[in-house]
Amino acid sequence: MAYLISCTLDGIPHAIQADQESNRFYLVPLTNETALSKILSHPQKTGIINILKWIEDNDVELFNQGLEIQDEQLYRK
Repeated sequence: MAYLISCTLDGIPHAIQADQESNRFYLVPLTNETALSKILSHPQKTGIINILKWIEDNDVELFNQGLEIQDEQLYRK
C-alpha cells in the first residue's frame, strides 16, 4: 500500500509533489491519472509521516492547507 499527503481545495483533491530544483513541496490538483502519477507517494506510512512532519516544521503555509495522510488507492480509478 502506498500513502500520500493530500487536502481538498475548492472541492478538488490536491496532493503533494516535490520539486527538486527548488527543494520544495507544492500542491497539485488530482484531476487525472497523469497528475496522480507525478505526486509524492511512499510505500510505508512512517515515511510519509516523516515527510508531513518536515512540512509542518519547514513550510507552515503549506501545512496550514489542512494536509492529511491518505491511502493512494482512494484516488485511483
